[in-house]
Parts: sequence; C-alpha cells; structure tokens
Amino acid sequence: MEKLKLIGPLHRATQSVGWLKPTPIQRRLIPLILKGKSVLASSPTGTGKTAAYALPLLHKVHLYRSQQQDLPPRLSPYAMVIVPVPELVVQVAQHMRELCTEFHTEKGPPRIGIASHGMGSGPSQEGTSSSRPEVLVATPGRVVHLVSQGSLDLSMLRLLVVDECERLMQLDLLGAMRDVHRCIPKPRKDAPMQAIMLSATLPEEVQLLAKRFAPKHTLVQLNPHQFVPRSVKHIAYTVSNRRKVALLVYLLRRTGSLRGKQVLIFVRTTQRADRIAAQLQGLGFGAQPLHSKISPTGRAATVKRFAAGDVQCVVATDAVARGLDVPELDYVLNLDIPSEPRDYVHRSGRTGRAGRDGTTINLVAREPQTVELRGRTVELSEKHFVGAIEAKANLKMEHRKVGGPWRDGADPVLEWDRQKSHAEALKLMSNAESECSTEKSDSTITLRNIEAGKYEDAIQSFNEKQARRAKVIKPVRKQRKQKRGGRSWVHKM
Repeated sequence: MEKLKLIGPLHRATQSVGWLKPTPIQRRLIPLILKGKSVLASSPTGTGKTAAYALPLLHKVHLYRSQQQDLPPRLSPYAMVIVPVPELVVQVAQHMRELCTEFHTEKGPPRIGIASHGMGSGPSQEGTSSSRPEVLVATPGRVVHLVSQGSLDLSMLRLLVVDECERLMQLDLLGAMRDVHRCIPKPRKDAPMQAIMLSATLPEEVQLLAKRFAPKHTLVQLNPHQFVPRSVKHIAYTVSNRRKVALLVYLLRRTGSLRGKQVLIFVRTTQRADRIAAQLQGLGFGAQPLHSKISPTGRAATVKRFAAGDVQCVVATDAVARGLDVPELDYVLNLDIPSEPRDYVHRSGRTGRAGRDGTTINLVAREPQTVELRGRTVELSEKHFVGAIEAKANLKMEHRKVGGPWRDGADPVLEWDRQKSHAEALKLMSNAESECSTEKSDSTITLRNIEAGKYEDAIQSFNEKQARRAKVIKPVRKQRKQKRGGRSWVHKM
C-alpha cells in the first residue's frame, strides 16, 4: 500500500485494518483518481471497489480542506457518492468513516454526510455536529429532491462517484441520473469535474451513462466476461419446483449442509420473499425478508441483525441485495435461478468476499415454470438459465444429488402436466370470462386476479367447474388420477 502514495492518516488506517497489499482494482484505480482522471471501471464483486475510490477521495478531500479557511455558508460538498439504494448509503458512509480514524489533525477527519429517502428532510451526519459535510453519500432521487428544495448546492462539487451503475439502470433510475447530471456544474478549465463510475459488470447502457457524465474517461475493465471470484464454489441440485422449499428446509436442518449456518436466499418476487420467510419462521428458523416494499429503516435493521449473526436466513430479491456486504457470509442460495447471468454474478458476489471461500447453492427446477410477465403467460426454464450462466460467467456448476434420506417425491411427468394445464387454464379462462360471469364464485382464478409471485399456487385453487367448461380437464378412468368431489379427474395434456 506504500506505493500508492496516500497521505499518512489513510496509510495508517489501511495498516490498522490489515490491508498490506492492494487488490487489482485498487492498484489500477487509485493512481488514476489521484491524477484527476475520470474513470469507468468494472471488477468482480468482493474485490475492494469501495476502498478503491474511498481512499483517493478522502486523500483529495483532505488536501481540499487544508486550502479552505472557513466552512461554506450552506451544504455544498466537495465530493459526492451516488448509490442505488439506502442500504448502500449507510454502508458506504460507514466504510469511509472507518478509514478516517487516524485523522488526528486540528480540523479532525473529513465530514461525511448521508442522504436518502426515509432520513428526514436533509442529510444527516454521524459523529459530527456540522450540517455541512465535505463528502455526501446519497441516492439519486434524494439528491434531486434536496437541490430542488434549495437545501443542497452543488456548485463546489469537483469529484463525483457513481457506484453500482448497472443496478441504477435495473431499478429504472436513469431518469433520476439525468436529473442529477443537470444539477452538477459543467466542467471548466479552472474548475474541472472528475467522475468515477463503477460496477461489477459494464453492459452497454452503463457505458452510455458514463459518456453522459464523463465523455473523456479511462476504461478499467477487470471483469469483461462477468466473472465470479474463483474462491466461490457453485453447487446445483435439480428438484421439482413444488419441492424446492422442502429441500431448503432439509438442507437447513442437515448436519454437514446448512445447519447452523447463515444463508442469504434469493427469490424472484417480493411476495415470494415474504412467504418463504414466514414459512421458515413457522418452522423455527430465524428468517427475515428483504425487499423494496420494506421501509429503508426496516431493511437497514434486517441487514444489521444479519451482519451481527442474530438472523440465520435473509430471503431477498435482487433489487435491494445488490451491494450487501456481510464479510463472513459463507453461503448464498438461489431458490429461484436468475434469468440474467449478470444477476447471478452479483448474487454470488455476496459470498467469497475479500478472498474468502464461499459457496453458491442453486435449486434448479426440473420442469419449466409457468408465470405471467407483463400481461403474457410465459414459460421459464431454469435449466436453460443455468446453461446461459455457465457460458457467460465462465463457470461450471457441480451438479449433485441430495445426500441422506431426502427424496424428491414428485413425478416429473405429473409436474409437467400441472404446469401445462395451468397455462392453458389461465389462457382459456381469460377468454371465457364473459361467458362465466353469471356464476358467482370467490375462487375463480383469471389472468387479472392472480397476485404476482403466486402463480405456482394458482393451480391448487382454480375453479374446477370453469376449468371443465373450458375443456382444460376431463374425466377419465385410468390409474393415474385425482379424486375431487366423488369423481376422478386428470389434467388434459
């Protein structure tokens, strides 16, 4: 770390936390930022990207403070860090404050403020009485709101960091980022603007955003193929979709698997996150959901308890778990396989951080799943997703059979029959809804009234009479049959 030429307090801080050697992203990024270069950088998750920009940022803020005699008349930061979600605001600010512990100067350490929705009308600062920080960590929407209110002045801004750029795009925050771009001062020769943009991956939309904030920038591409750290092991179990939760519970109870271990569980929807967390709680596991519909305060409390080891399982969606940093987390479990390889990269990056070993467990549905997306009934094949992930992320999953007495207990053919019948039922019932409107039934399931995230349960409750009228099921007298109301019925292929 000595070769990076950081100021004494920062060098001592890195020594106190045991950072003796910079990571590749730190080795490439820190000298460029110290030279005043704008940078667009990518690196695998867990490789120290936050420190890669925090150290030179605090170095430059210290030099800026030494030239200032008085505080500005109102909130006017020298540097600003933009992140997609409030949890990252708190996390990044705390990380930067930990690097400021060795600033034993007359002015004290750099003042770091945070601003995100749910934190009041203005920015807050921990550990300082000043309301005018030199560094502001915020979400883009909050920045725009404070500027529109006149509470935030960006005329003195000289260093802008945009972290987790790709997640900003996925959360539809491009409009907010355009508003931020209009708020920041245009670079001049006497007042240059330096922009640092980082993410684990750099898709095309992120590169276009970088051109808006920094038309002339240096590209540091350390993760061109969306790689996952080599310290992470990837395991896949093939299981019937209806038995995924049962297998999850079995692994959590089995000695030698996940018993007594902390696990970050990923699912596709917020409703499913709530439902799985409630099921685990009912079975005696310490579990909490983590998704965008939970308040920022509630999410921060869950992350804090999880990091402290008070919660065994957190059931999360991609929207809020990006950037979640629990250094000693050993296991990530994908209850729903992501459709995008880059999402898998970010999920797996929650474990195996800073060179530690980690494991990603994937429960792959044996049969395709039928869901409704944007008004259309579509089929999702998790086996296909796994193949795309292995190809694009350059990894190989170890496909295992579940050890011990576990049995799937589901017939793949019957599971496929149910899925296909479900798709046909939804489609035909939607078309025949007007014909069946005279019948009063609270259990009628149509495309419009199935709650998002509960499609896997709909086949259990749709109205049998309407299904027979739509000719989705028919009576038979064969071996493989289901008895309902005294008569035998089987799903039609």
